[in-house]
Amino acid sequence: MKTKSLLFLLTMALLFSCEEKGRFAISEDSKTPPDPPRFLNYKPLVGGAMLYYELPDVEDLLTIDAEFTAPNGKLVWFSASYFVDSLAVYGFAEEKEYEIQLYATNRAGVKSTKVPVKITPFESALPQVTANIEVKPAVRSFLLDWENEQKQMLDVYVDFSFTEGGNAKSYTRVFSSNKEIERQFILDLDIDENTPIHVKVWVEDLYGNKSEVVDKGQVFVLQDVSLNDTKPEWSYPLAGTIMDGIVMANGSNVEGRIYFLSDNIIDHANITNFIHTNQATPWNIFIDLGDYYELTRIATWQRRFHSPPSAGDPGHDNLGALYDNSENVGRYAMYRWDEDTDSWEFLSEHRIPNLRNMGLGTLEIVTKHYRDGDEAYILPDPGYTKPTRWFRYEALAGFQNDYTRQNDIQCLSELSLFGRKYKP
Repeated sequence: MKTKSLLFLLTMALLFSCEEKGRFAISEDSKTPPDPPRFLNYKPLVGGAMLYYELPDVEDLLTIDAEFTAPNGKLVWFSASYFVDSLAVYGFAEEKEYEIQLYATNRAGVKSTKVPVKITPFESALPQVTANIEVKPAVRSFLLDWENEQKQMLDVYVDFSFTEGGNAKSYTRVFSSNKEIERQFILDLDIDENTPIHVKVWVEDLYGNKSEVVDKGQVFVLQDVSLNDTKPEWSYPLAGTIMDGIVMANGSNVEGRIYFLSDNIIDHANITNFIHTNQATPWNIFIDLGDYYELTRIATWQRRFHSPPSAGDPGHDNLGALYDNSENVGRYAMYRWDEDTDSWEFLSEHRIPNLRNMGLGTLEIVTKHYRDGDEAYILPDPGYTKPTRWFRYEALAGFQNDYTRQNDIQCLSELSLFGRKYKP
C-alpha cells in the first residue's frame, strides 16, 4: 500500500514538473501578448492599495504587474507571481484618486494590454511621521525621536542652523529608517550651551513624495565633564551594607577588588583589574561620590580576558571576553539616592550594544573598547539628574540569550561618570 502511494506521489510530481517545464518552454518562444487580468476591486492601504483581480487563462503567464509615474518622474513598478490573485502597490501621498496601469506579462516578457485602475488610498505615513518627530537636547549634540507605525522606509531630513563667532552656519542631515521607533543624533556640536540651534524637519519616501517642512523651533546642547578627576573622592560601603532594602555586593572576590572599579585602569593582557562579585545577577554596587553632582552619562569597561592570554600576546588579535564572555555585564540599571524619601530613584536601564554583531573588525572593537568604553545616557532623555551624592549600579544580565543570562555574570573592570558639580 505504501509503495502504491509513493508511486502515485512521484507520478503527480513528475506531471506537475512537466507542466511547469511546458509553461516555461512555451513562453520562451511565445510572441503573442497574454490576456490582461480582470480587475475586481481594491482595498485602500496607508499610502497604497491592495489590488484584487482574476488571473487570465494563459498557459505561459509569469506575473501580474502594476505601474504608475511617481511625483519624482520615475516609473514605479510592482509585480506578483501567477500563484496569487492580489498585488500591493505603494507610493501615494494623499487621500485622493490615482490611476494605476494593471497588466499581465508572460514568460517571454511580452506584456498584455494595460488596464487602467483608479484607486483612492489612505493618506501616507509622511504627515504622521513628520508630526511626531521630537527634537531634544543631548551632550554636545541634539537628538530626534520619531515613530513610524507602518515601518515603511522613509528619509527624515533635518535642517539646522546656528551662529558661532558671528558666523551663520547651516547644515542638513538625512536619516533613512524603517524602524517603528527610531532615535538619531546630530553629533559633535562643540558650541556654547547658550547658543540656540534652529531646527526644521521634513520626511520623504522612496517615490518622491515629500511632507511639508515643519519648524521645530530652537534647541540647546548640553555640556558635561568627566568626573574621573574626582574618583579619589569616591568610596564604597562595606559589602552587605543595606540601603532601602538593597544589599551592597562584595566586589573583592577571587582576583577582583572593589577599588579597581574607579582607579582609571582598564583590565587588559598585562594587568588584572576588575571587580568580581562571585554571585549571580542581579547584584548592586553603591558609590559615594564624595559630593553632590548632577549626572548625565556613564561609561563602563568590561573584563578583557576570561583567562590570561598566552605569553607575549598583546591582546589585539583576539576579542577575548569582550561582548561575549559569560562573566561580563551586558544589561544594567542605574539609580540615584533620594535623600527626601530615603530611597533609590530609578533612572534607566541600558543594554550595551554587542559590537561583535555590528560588522566591525577585531582591532576596531578592541580599540573602541579601550578608547571609549561603552557609553550611555543615564536618563532616558539626555539631561541632568537631580543632585545626588550616591549612585547605584545594578548588574542585571550578560550578553548571551538576548541579554538574559544571569547565573555567572560577576565582573566589571571600570566605571566612569559624567556630569557637573551641583551648585545650590
